[in-house]
Order: sequence, then C-alpha cells, then structure tokens
Amino acid sequence: MEKDLFSVVIPTYNRRHVISRAINSVLSQSYRNIELIVVDDGSEDDTRGLFIDNKEFESILYHYVNHGGAQKARNAGLNLAHGEYVLFLDSDDELLPTCIDMMVNEYNSDHSIDSVYGLTGLKNADGSLRLARNDFLKGNVYKEVLEQGYLTSSSFISMRRSIFKEIGDWDELLPSSQDDDICFRIAKKFKIGFVDKIVGVYGVGAGNQIGGSGKRVAIGWWMLWKKYEKDVISYCGNEILIKHLEECASRFKVEKMDVEYNEVVNRLNSIRGGLI
Repeated sequence: MEKDLFSVVIPTYNRRHVISRAINSVLSQSYRNIELIVVDDGSEDDTRGLFIDNKEFESILYHYVNHGGAQKARNAGLNLAHGEYVLFLDSDDELLPTCIDMMVNEYNSDHSIDSVYGLTGLKNADGSLRLARNDFLKGNVYKEVLEQGYLTSSSFISMRRSIFKEIGDWDELLPSSQDDDICFRIAKKFKIGFVDKIVGVYGVGAGNQIGGSGKRVAIGWWMLWKKYEKDVISYCGNEILIKHLEECASRFKVEKMDVEYNEVVNRLNSIRGGLI
C-alpha cells in the first residue's frame, strides 16, 4: 500500500463510446496522486483499441479479463490496486474535478473514518446539475442504512483499501444491488464520512446497464434482503423488513415473475404471523 495514493478502478463492458468521459474526469482531478486502473470485462467493441499507442492514456493501467460481470471486474481491479484509498467508478459516470481532493480532506479531518462518499448529481438538459438524492447519513450508521435501504452509488463512495480484508470482495453472485451490498458491509463495521457537495455525475443512456433489466433488478433486490434479513430484524425490527419485502413483491409483480412473487408473499405472511 502506498500512503496517500488514491486508486480509481473503472470496470467496463462495451462502453468504448462513453468511457473516455469517465477516464478524463479522473485524469483532470485537482488531486494528483492517483492510480487509474481500467478493467475491461471482455468487451467486444474494441475498447482495447483506445489504449493502444494512445499517449493521452499512457498513464493508465489497462487490464483485460474474460467476461464475468461487473463485480468480477471490480475484484480484478481491487487486486491490482496499490493505493491507500480506492474508488470504483462506473464507466458511464464521471467525477467532478475536486471530488478526490474533498474525499482525502475528509479522511484527514478524522482518522477514524474508513470510507467517504459525496452527493450524486444528474445533468439537466442545459448542462447544469441537480441532486439525484438528498443523502445525509454519516458516522456509524448501519441501522440507518438498513432502514433507508441504500447509502449511495458505488461510483461515489471511496474506502480505505485495507477494509476489504474484513468485509471481503464484491459479491459476484448478486445480479444487481451489488452497490447496496458493499455499502451495507462497509457501514456495518466502519465509520463513514460524508462530503455534503455533489462529487460526481451519474450517467444515463450508455447501454449495458444492470438497471436496464427489470427482472435482474428484482432478483438482486430479493437476494439482497434475504442476505441481510437477520440484521434488519435485529437492528431495525420486523416492520422495516416487511417494507423492503413488499417492494420485492411489487417488483416481481410488475415483471410478472409469479414464482418469485409467491415466494416473497409467503415470507411476508410468515413474518407477519411471527414465524421467523
């Protein structure tokens, strides 16, 4: 580990048409001690060609892996990283120029902090920014994160790389909600810092997005709450779990996934009947 080095990992799959935006947002950071790693998850659109004999990107570590999904690519990037801190930027998102500076300042202001996130922005038609969500949680907030059901996007949260020894790698079995899963695991064990400013911009319309498949999102959401069911009951109570499972049921109903819908309804009935 190199002290104060900030590793940014960009996993990508068939995003040649937009990835330069994400890359340039890292290269233009006011904080300069950055290691940038691009993990190509088996792209078929010649993403590799962007990095061949391209002096503009010669400082970037480009790493190709066989297609295995975003979490596998993130884990590959994590294994290549050397920084004290690491951030996983989606290839259709971008960081604002002072993002990493603000995050490092937050770490330095309180050495008990092991993860820092900031506000997520969306672009209006005129190029101006608006808030995606009014996030606010900070400190030791595992209970509050479980109640809320999320913390932030995986693109706009950084963490000390050393914490992965305790929380484990990205869960490669989850088809979606992997950002919520990693945030839950961080919040359970570590103190979280917060930058109350927009630090990055969420990309839309780039294609190949997990959120593009309603069925995959629904299954991932159900798997997430099965994974954390005991903690939700212990920290928050049955009513919070019921709220999240009702959303699972709603998603399955919309997607006409009758088998999964009935499974969730049966679980809800057992919780309401006190048969946990």
